[in-house]
Amino acid sequence: MRTSLRLLSIIALLASCTKTPDGGVAFYISPGIEEPYTRSVVEGSSFRLRDSYGLFGYYSEDSVPMTEFVPYGYGHTDKYNNIKAYRRQDGNWEYTLHGSLNPVKNFFMIEPSVSGKTGIAICGYSPWTKEARSIREIPFSVGGVYSDIIDLMWASQNTDSDNLHIIPKGTTETIRLTFKHALTNFRLGFKCDYEGTSMKISSVKIRKAGETELYSGGVFDAVNAMYSSLTPVEEIVFDCKTNSSSNDYRFDSSGYYYLSLLLVPVEYLNDGDYIIEFTF
Repeated sequence: MRTSLRLLSIIALLASCTKTPDGGVAFYISPGIEEPYTRSVVEGSSFRLRDSYGLFGYYSEDSVPMTEFVPYGYGHTDKYNNIKAYRRQDGNWEYTLHGSLNPVKNFFMIEPSVSGKTGIAICGYSPWTKEARSIREIPFSVGGVYSDIIDLMWASQNTDSDNLHIIPKGTTETIRLTFKHALTNFRLGFKCDYEGTSMKISSVKIRKAGETELYSGGVFDAVNAMYSSLTPVEEIVFDCKTNSSSNDYRFDSSGYYYLSLLLVPVEYLNDGDYIIEFTF
């Protein structure tokens, strides 16, 4: 098994902004998953209910790649650090700004007043975590309860001049963020050979069998798509706990039942195969 393969998917975020009486611009974000999608643990073309993503606002220069990531803000310099976007049970989105306890339907930005900074860049990642210090420091982990697995995704404007920055001056604008998957999707298929038989998966364990590393988590840089502070382990367990019906994780002879295990991408070494163990 080669673990260096990285699967990418795209999420488009369309954000329109409208001038408000106080001089700020309100941002309304409508996210969705473009086809073809490979978000392994989610079926469909949109975020699920109770899904989340984080947004960071930074000052940017005019139509050039960002060289610094200075937090945008007026009045409160950290106000637009790690904005939490959350999809409620009714399907609508709400946003919670840093330091606030009250979510809102939209948030506001005004034209930058910092010397040498002409616009605002919006960078994102998913899922949201309160531990994220900046867009370059997103903590994450893999393994654990299978039903809780959520893809680590990222979207940065610093490499796309068309989406690099916005200058909220009053007219409706649209920005596009492209989210990519950061982890490797290792997909397993299960099927019974004999008609009339069925089995239920309890857990899947991945163990090191050579020099190829196996990591349980670390810190992700969502600007350069790089990892740091990775935690090496000898094994990772995916626990297939039943949380909705007695048929969860059950397969028979009628067709394949698939599990998608998300792992940290690594360089494959000569004797670096992993050992996969199953509990039924």
